Amino acid sequence: MQAAADAKFYGHNEVFDILRARGARAPKIKRTPMTVSNPGEVPEYELSPDAE
Repeated sequence: MQAAADAKFYGHNEVFDILRARGARAPKIKRTPMTVSNPGEVPEYELSPDAE
């Protein structure tokens, strides 16, 4: 299912249609990858990647 979700998210509609025809299920989650519900969920290393 991850491949179908990635294809749909990045706009590869032909790939998504092929995967769906082969039995992949369409993603039901509307959130984009790497999103969080609240800012407290973001790890510190993502806030300042160049800080040591």
